[in-house]
Amino acid sequence: MLVEQDVKDSRICSLLACPCDRKEALLNDGESLYCEGIDCRQRFPIVDHIPILINERTSLFRVRDILGKTAIQSTGRVWQDQLRQAGKRLVRYVPTIGANWKAKRNLRRLRQLLLEEHDHAIVLIIGSGEGDQTLEANLECPEVTLVRFDVYFAPEIDMIADSHELPFKDQSFDAIVCQSVLEHVIDPDRCVKEIHRTLKADGIVYAEVPFIQQVHAKAYDFTRFTLGGLRRLFRDFELVDAGAEGGPGMALAWSITWLFRSLSASLAMEVFTYFVLPLFIFWLKYIDYFIVESPQAADAASELYFFGRRSESVTPDRQIVAEYWMNTKNDRSRAS
Repeated sequence: MLVEQDVKDSRICSLLACPCDRKEALLNDGESLYCEGIDCRQRFPIVDHIPILINERTSLFRVRDILGKTAIQSTGRVWQDQLRQAGKRLVRYVPTIGANWKAKRNLRRLRQLLLEEHDHAIVLIIGSGEGDQTLEANLECPEVTLVRFDVYFAPEIDMIADSHELPFKDQSFDAIVCQSVLEHVIDPDRCVKEIHRTLKADGIVYAEVPFIQQVHAKAYDFTRFTLGGLRRLFRDFELVDAGAEGGPGMALAWSITWLFRSLSASLAMEVFTYFVLPLFIFWLKYIDYFIVESPQAADAASELYFFGRRSESVTPDRQIVAEYWMNTKNDRSRAS
């Protein structure tokens, strides 16, 4: 029996395009979205009103694997889920070793720009996962529509997709937010080109990436960026602001934590580093409150950010090198 399904948010249907060529529109036959392109003819399943828009010819991910993980999560290993949920509840009472000192300010600035420039703005959230309270609290409002996706099922997403091949038409979004994602993709440059393609003229990108952080997604953690490397990654964008957001204190706390985790992979060590060790080193992140605005903090930062606008010109490498540290807010203000 055919069970008809629409995508979770019908407002985004007009933005969708086949992930194989990012040009052909997608049609709905009730149980899947499909492409009528002569060289394509691909079908993309809809599960619980969430389309899985993966180009299996080129993507690292497979639809069957995504569906398989969903089946495992919903039918078995109940005790593991219960243990995981218990751990999440307990960790709320443990001080965190990290602090993002810029996200609230930057997201509020993004929202202000969107409200000043548009009656209604559409913002793509890349890698939204299970949602981000900071993002929701500082960006979401009636005048802004958020479109969310990730590579796995989560309650808040509108679709499953691969950021290497965004399933949207050219110039679909007024802004794109990409927080802690680019280190987890095979080809960051390719993903940023997709961001550029799907942003409207003068559209805004806000990205956060790790610099001095240990591996935190096992096999799916590939890359780290210096401030200069991050600026070059976004060389097709006009710089608005960039710099450190999690500073050297946070980087030191991460290093201490992973030093202990390197000693043993036992459950006891995992419990110690999650629930005991933070009690002794959480204070290191507060050092960053006083120094994260300084240009030199970016050279030892745990996390960096880039705030830019879509441009039709490419920033030359010589300019990127010449403007080093002038990417940071304080240094630019002094230079002017």
